[in-house]
Amino acid sequence: MLKIVKTTVLIIALNVFAATATAEEPPKIGDVLYEPQIANSGSSSRVYTLLVTQFAYPNSNYPIVEKTIDALKKLFGPDHLKVNVYSGETSDIGDADLVLSSAGTFTRMKLIGARDLASVVSDKFPDPNHAEGSVFITLKDRPDIADIASLKNKIVATTGPNAFSGYHVALGELANRGFNPDSFFSQQVSTGHDMRQVINFIRDGKADVGIVRTCFIEELGEMGWNLSDIKVIGDKTIAGRSFHCKTSTDLYPGWTIFATPRLNPEEARKVVLTLLSLPEKKGEPHWSIVSDFSSTDNLYKNLKLGPYSYLRNWTWKKFWDEYGIYVSLLMLTGVGIFGHSLRESYLVKKRTNQLRRSLQRRRETEKKARSAQFKLQELQKAGAVGQISSIIAHELRQPLATIMNYSHGLQRQLEEKDVDTDLVSEGISRMQAQAEKAEQIVSKVRAYAKGEMPGRKTINLAQTSTEAIKTIKDSKLSHIPVNLTVLSKEPILINADPLEIELCIVNLIKNAQEASHQGQSVEVCVNTEEGSYENYASLEVSDEGKALTEEEFEKLNEPLQSKKIEGLGLGLAIIRQIISNHKGKLIFSRRSPNGITAKMILPLEKAK
Repeated sequence: MLKIVKTTVLIIALNVFAATATAEEPPKIGDVLYEPQIANSGSSSRVYTLLVTQFAYPNSNYPIVEKTIDALKKLFGPDHLKVNVYSGETSDIGDADLVLSSAGTFTRMKLIGARDLASVVSDKFPDPNHAEGSVFITLKDRPDIADIASLKNKIVATTGPNAFSGYHVALGELANRGFNPDSFFSQQVSTGHDMRQVINFIRDGKADVGIVRTCFIEELGEMGWNLSDIKVIGDKTIAGRSFHCKTSTDLYPGWTIFATPRLNPEEARKVVLTLLSLPEKKGEPHWSIVSDFSSTDNLYKNLKLGPYSYLRNWTWKKFWDEYGIYVSLLMLTGVGIFGHSLRESYLVKKRTNQLRRSLQRRRETEKKARSAQFKLQELQKAGAVGQISSIIAHELRQPLATIMNYSHGLQRQLEEKDVDTDLVSEGISRMQAQAEKAEQIVSKVRAYAKGEMPGRKTINLAQTSTEAIKTIKDSKLSHIPVNLTVLSKEPILINADPLEIELCIVNLIKNAQEASHQGQSVEVCVNTEEGSYENYASLEVSDEGKALTEEEFEKLNEPLQSKKIEGLGLGLAIIRQIISNHKGKLIFSRRSPNGITAKMILPLEKAK
């Protein structure tokens, strides 16, 4: 009675595994497809184990599984064969003697001594060396996806990350076309072993493109599926050849049964003879011999997977092979820059000898500024100067850059035969004005170090903005243009420290310039607005930089995110502190479609 029950269970399991169109659930990893009958007391205890991969379904090759199990039962005896479903991983092969899996699994198992015995062929793919490939599919109403290259950065649906024709073969095609398969798709989503779900994922918008095995589309059509909304990408089908299914890739060997070192040569020979002797029926898959597995070897070598995963390990030789040309170009660029720097340094020294006396004041100013910077850095460490010391080096660049621009202009004037004395006089005057501004910055820092309150007076915010923009333009540290708009017809007067407010305006504009690209501009708007209790002066600085993510926008309100003075770290913290000390506030808002607006609000001067 027990023997009858076991036989019934076996038949049901095999019928479920062999079903293609009606199967709702494939056999799961660990399921037993067949286990030995009750052995006679005198029989040998040797039990041969066959592992069958959990193939994606539906698949027209499933009938070969039942035929193979029946043939091995006759060869080894029903008491000496066990058949399990397994994962396809090397670590799960255990004490198996035979494995029925994809050609990719066989290639990955070569390191443990696997030896192929036979491979599946059928009327659809009669050449065992070229029996299986991958197909890229998407919806026909996706005009943005027309070829393999347009699949880049799309979401791809596959039956799993280790699927052979359902994933690895497709990655190999990408590698052959010069793409990096590891970073080609933006995301890979797995549907499980039901390959029909790949189509559902595309239709439901969960993926942009899907990868299925060759002949899968044709088989679904034979099963009555309506695929009028699906198109194949990169079809490489060649008219007139024996392979009659569409494919987007090269073709590789199909399902393969291979032996492990546990099976001795004589037993392996008998298995091959048994499988190749099975009767062939038209339209059904049968066993044949693959004469060339080099295609699968090259596939995994290009992908650096399986037996070639060691190629992903970093070495100096590998680094040089992949990046040597870039390193060489970088070194040549560095040598070129160094040579150019030496040449420019020589020319500058030669031509500035005539201006040494007239530039003495500038050098003294620079020396004084460097001394002040060093002193401020020391005071900052002791906690005496505070936040303002972090921005001094950045702010001194503005007047010093302007001085340098004017000095070069004077130098070119002196090289001319007819010197325009009025122009030279104006240049020296502007150099002096910028030197005095540097002196004001240094004096301001000293005042903070001594604990002195900054001096405030009534200033015109529009005029201060104009001066700040002129300073930025004269320094020529950025080629991004700045446009100023003053909406108020009346003077916009505030009670503030002129230097501190100018520092704030300059920093906000420079931040906007650094966020902008060539061809864009920074817009500055000065106006007045009414509040709940008093009127305010407002200054908006808008850029056309990249669209910020939610996290990046949140960081605008989190000071000390970076130590870069020019960025939105300590520099922004100091701006906030200055504005707060003037009873104002700083607000950031998004622009459409991209960019941000920094808005500085300060109380208007009260009428006396």
